[in-house]
Amino acid sequence: MSDQDAVALTRSLLQFDTVNPPGRERDCARHLGALLEGWGFNVAYHEYAEERTSVIARAGGSESRPPLCLTGHIDTVPLGARAWSRDPFAGEADGDRLYGRGSSDMKAGVAAILLAARKLAKKFPGTPGLVIVLTAAEEGGCIGSEHL
Repeated sequence: MSDQDAVALTRSLLQFDTVNPPGRERDCARHLGALLEGWGFNVAYHEYAEERTSVIARAGGSESRPPLCLTGHIDTVPLGARAWSRDPFAGEADGDRLYGRGSSDMKAGVAAILLAARKLAKKFPGTPGLVIVLTAAEEGGCIGSEHL
């Protein structure tokens, strides 16, 4: 895992418009789920309303012991009243800065969770395992979590 992996994944997530309302997390959730499946996770999608999709992924472990759970959300707050100096959905990098709606809350955090999960997934035999929960609709009421 490298800093470049983290930046590339974060940039890809910033390109999904998941502003809440209305949310539209489905495409972002499917993108993340496909990555997790590629790393050996069992993935389930939970859609509580049209395009409002959360992801639960599990690797290793058993039902008899509680797993480690890492969680984040994939929706973002609205763009705000002030004009952006850069495209909020381009995932533009400038030096050591990334620009885009959700770069600090919480798409960079989701990228960190996924890259940690990729590294940890290889170490799960004989452990309680790892569960990744990525929710829709956290901004404005945590509705996605309520539906899980």
